[in-house]
Amino acid sequence: ISVIVEIGAADGRDTLEYAKHCPKAKVFAYEPLPENFEKLMSVSNTEARIVGVKAAVSNQNGCLRFYKTALADASSLKKPKNLNNNISKYTNVVEDITVSSVTLSEECKRLGIHKIDILKMDAQGGEFDILDGFSSELGVGLVN
Repeated sequence: ISVIVEIGAADGRDTLEYAKHCPKAKVFAYEPLPENFEKLMSVSNTEARIVGVKAAVSNQNGCLRFYKTALADASSLKKPKNLNNNISKYTNVVEDITVSSVTLSEECKRLGIHKIDILKMDAQGGEFDILDGFSSELGVGLVN
């Protein structure tokens, strides 16, 4: 395993585990939420093979609205529906912010990635859009 792409890296706890268990791998970790990205960068400072990227991954490059929820790790490009029940911390939007967005296709070109050995996505419902932004490399056309 030489290339791991982690989309939705949060605070980097899983990122560090990937690096520990795959000692030859370079880990590209994407996290758009500023406070989580700072934590990710603290983790990446302990391991040179971790490359943190402050961006959401989707099917378009540019800037997108990002919905921060009461539980930061449940934040998403997809606006959650507040259910007003015991899981509201996952769905209650406390702030919406603008974040940078990249496609996996463009990132592979930019970073010179020709093969991804492990692709981890935790994007709170945005996984289809991520794959749509990578569909030419997958050799398929995705339809919504």
